[in-house]
Amino acid sequence: MIYLTPQAIARLRGSLLLLTFLLMASVTVRAQGDTTRADSVPGPPAIERYLNPDGTLNLGSGFSGSLDARGWGLSTASDGSPRFRRLLSADSTADSTR
Repeated sequence: MIYLTPQAIARLRGSLLLLTFLLMASVTVRAQGDTTRADSVPGPPAIERYLNPDGTLNLGSGFSGSLDARGWGLSTASDGSPRFRRLLSADSTADSTR
């Protein structure tokens, strides 16, 4: 049987507490610094892949899910149906006025 003095038990507890803290800190730093996996995960597909020429969604494509609509605006046609239209960025607006 192993007998530990109260001082040895206190040192052991302190060492275990320090080890636990260091392990938790290294996991936190690694999670904050590791962006390669998050950056490599593809986002939703671009909406233009599923648009008809008139800006309506091609509902016959069989797609189900989210779409990335960045750079697109939504308006309504005269009959009230929704239409997507490409938004002009500040850069493209400046280029078109030159």
